[in-house]
Amino acid sequence: MRLAFFAMMSAAAMLAGCDGDRRQAIVSDRDNAAFRSAMADYQAGRLDAAAAGFEKVIAHSPMNATARFQLASLQHDHQHKYLEAIANYRIYAEIAPKSDKSAIAIERAKLCEEQFKTKMERDIRNSENAGMVADLKRQQERIVELEREKARLEAEVATRDRNIAALQLETERVRRLVGSIGADEETARPVDVADVKKLLDEEEDDEDRIKFSKDVALLLSEEPEESMTPPIQVAEKEKKEKEPGPEPLAPLPETYTVQEGDTLYKIAKDFYGTVGAWKQIREANKDKISTDGRIRAGQVIKLPPR
Repeated sequence: MRLAFFAMMSAAAMLAGCDGDRRQAIVSDRDNAAFRSAMADYQAGRLDAAAAGFEKVIAHSPMNATARFQLASLQHDHQHKYLEAIANYRIYAEIAPKSDKSAIAIERAKLCEEQFKTKMERDIRNSENAGMVADLKRQQERIVELEREKARLEAEVATRDRNIAALQLETERVRRLVGSIGADEETARPVDVADVKKLLDEEEDDEDRIKFSKDVALLLSEEPEESMTPPIQVAEKEKKEKEPGPEPLAPLPETYTVQEGDTLYKIAKDFYGTVGAWKQIREANKDKISTDGRIRAGQVIKLPPR
């Protein structure tokens, strides 16, 4: 665009060097068919077609002042091609200095310069503002993304904390349960009835564990003095145990199929006459029964000799 402007200015300078007689000989070629066609488009409001027509006239006859002024006016007011309009206004003033429109062309050229400067400043501001708006939008989108990521991580942390707390409670429950019944006969610690009751309260949602804990409580209630009974009472108890019971025990089979509602304590009581024999049954079935003594219906277990 600037090259076109300087080319036009160079042409104007060359024209300015011509003598006055030549300038007076230059007139508007209103009888030119192309000029008349461009004027018809201009009067009909077909401004882009009129500008194209005046450009053809000037290309064929660069000294046509009227076509030059009309084209400059269209470029200025309609197309906002300020640099081209400035060049055509100034060329017109050079080739028709005595025309009544010469002064107007010079003033309009100055106005074009101001408008061009204002447009450039506005375009620069708009470009900068557009860039700032785009940057701001990207930053806002990034903030939203980070907030979502933060919420997701917080949810994961909360879930992890709940899982850890649940595992800690389960670990403590299992530790107390195992500690209450002992890992085996030699290392088992004394069972506290209060601990068993507490376990019963904590395990209301687990039917098997409730049943097992109740059997432990039954065992404690039936044999609470086994390790603390005085020697005299022990002797009396052994004497009573040697006396024949009122009813003989049922024959002892080699295996037994666990029925619904059975526990090791019940089986020990039925076949051995004392719930304390549950440990012998558990030891004989280590491959089937866990250390806590839980069994299930349908399970086939061995019954050790009495």
